[in-house]
Amino acid sequence: MHTPYCSTMKTVMSVSDQETDSIFVLPFSLRRFRHVIETSDWDRKIVRREKWINGGCWLLVGLSLLYLCPILARLIFH
Repeated sequence: MHTPYCSTMKTVMSVSDQETDSIFVLPFSLRRFRHVIETSDWDRKIVRREKWINGGCWLLVGLSLLYLCPILARLIFH
């Protein structure tokens, strides 16, 4: 039986993990980061520290407002 196909879409690649590492060389820090994401319980740690993270985000919002308010006031009242 003949299956129709597009000749440009015919390429199939089969690459093992070992070959992938040699083709796409990752910096050590990126490889370490990927290992932490895959093996640790980082999501649970974030949930436990949610109050502190939210506070830090609100602090950044407040500092941004302090920085931008004088600029916006000059634009409006100039």
